[in-house]
Amino acid sequence: MRDGRIGVVIWTLGALSAAGILASAVPAAASGNGIAAVSPRQILAKATKAQSGARSFTVTGLVRDGSQTTGLKVTASSTGNGFGSVSLNGETVQIIKVGPNVYFRSGSAFWAKQGGATAAELFANKWVEGPASNADFSQLASFFSTAQLTSQFLGDSSSSAILSRAGTSSINGQPVLVLKGHDRTNSAGGSIFIATTGQPYVIRVSLAKGGGATGVVTFSRFNAPVNPRAPKGAINIGQLKGASSAST
Repeated sequence: MRDGRIGVVIWTLGALSAAGILASAVPAAASGNGIAAVSPRQILAKATKAQSGARSFTVTGLVRDGSQTTGLKVTASSTGNGFGSVSLNGETVQIIKVGPNVYFRSGSAFWAKQGGATAAELFANKWVEGPASNADFSQLASFFSTAQLTSQFLGDSSSSAILSRAGTSSINGQPVLVLKGHDRTNSAGGSIFIATTGQPYVIRVSLAKGGGATGVVTFSRFNAPVNPRAPKGAINIGQLKGASSAST
């Protein structure tokens, strides 16, 4: 699983942080929560801090990179618990993270590609359980940490990227400031939309052509309660592996 199709999703998320979401200073008038009064680099820093500090948020969107299309509908929390789904070229994986464990479920086509006909017969449309600390499942667990998702989408400062203001807009009634950027080294480009009232949360990230990935990801439902429950009757992968080892 570590080298399978789930790993492609993490790579795609990492590519978002290379989409030119970094800053050069351009002064502007203060507005709302005050982020328009500081430089783009400072705007990004404030947005990153607010986003990673949120108790929870939901991420929805679709990202295309070459022949790979990744869809996200995930609710993450500061505790690392959450729920949602990830689709990979039309194959959907449902995921729940509760405490130290990850639970996921998908159809026969997914499992056939992962482990052949036997895996499809054993696991298709059934909940499978594994420890989040295990390398095979830690990537799945990372979808449900607000801090880790923020890092994946917003990345770190880099001198190879330039960002400037691109005006203001509104997303679902939320006024936003638009930052548009590009990377000098690979032409990757994109825009980031940051709330100008209340907390300076990132409301949307849009990827433009040039760096490979394209698509739009939207953040919503900040600080909503997140109380996922472990599904009943999940198949414990660790126990199966132990039983298999004991019988050989």
